[in-house]
Amino acid sequence: MSHDIISGILNAVLQAALGALLLGSGLAKRRAFVAWWQALGMYRALPLRMKPLIAQVIPAAEIALGTLLVLPLFDAFAALLAAALFALFALVVAINWALGVSRFDCGCQFGSRRSHARVILARAVALSVLSGASMLLPATAPLEAGVCAVTALLIALIALSWRQLAATPRLN
Repeated sequence: MSHDIISGILNAVLQAALGALLLGSGLAKRRAFVAWWQALGMYRALPLRMKPLIAQVIPAAEIALGTLLVLPLFDAFAALLAAALFALFALVVAINWALGVSRFDCGCQFGSRRSHARVILARAVALSVLSGASMLLPATAPLEAGVCAVTALLIALIALSWRQLAATPRLN
């Protein structure tokens, strides 16, 4: 296999994974808006009057960027914006940690409700670096189409499972 093909495969998989992560996070925030709103309350670095705007813009940006990365539309530009979004989030986490908030909910709606700031910060920095790195790798159009189709199928399956989970009665 040539270096360009390997780089193209790596790029397509990386951008599809980042896109799926952003899509999943944005859709989860929309689905569980109250939990997302509560998570935002833990971020003392955010101006209180900006909370309603931030609560709407972040999920919309994640969904838009995730879609652009998954469907390889303007993928280098989307990767740059995703890197900036993750870097901005890392900055907000670092500021909150400096303000004394060491454990909080990252707001992504995946996994643990409260993690240590260093874990959230490391994850945000790693995602920013990966997003930036994906801009530097060459793309291969036929491969991207295949990854796009597989990712779209996985997203559809996740959406169906979320609908089933939402319809399942919960024990309190």
